[in-house]
Amino acid sequence: MAIFFLCLGQALGRDAAAALYHAADLKQAVVKYCDRVYRYLYMDAGRFGQRLNLAAVQLNLGVSGMGGFFDDKVNELLGIPKE
Repeated sequence: MAIFFLCLGQALGRDAAAALYHAADLKQAVVKYCDRVYRYLYMDAGRFGQRLNLAAVQLNLGVSGMGGFFDDKVNELLGIPKE
């Protein structure tokens, strides 16, 4: 039920057999990519999601992406530092 809460009460989060999270080290990414960092991270997340979706479809598995969740709570669950 924790995933259900973290995903803003969306049934998809509650009913999923697995949940994958894509995270980045923003501080390190800013050093490397400067002001383009957000653009690159969003493109990276899109490519990652697309590949997961294509693989799942090929394996006849259900798949969906979810962008709504409680950031701080998910970071806490995953052990991502606040800074």
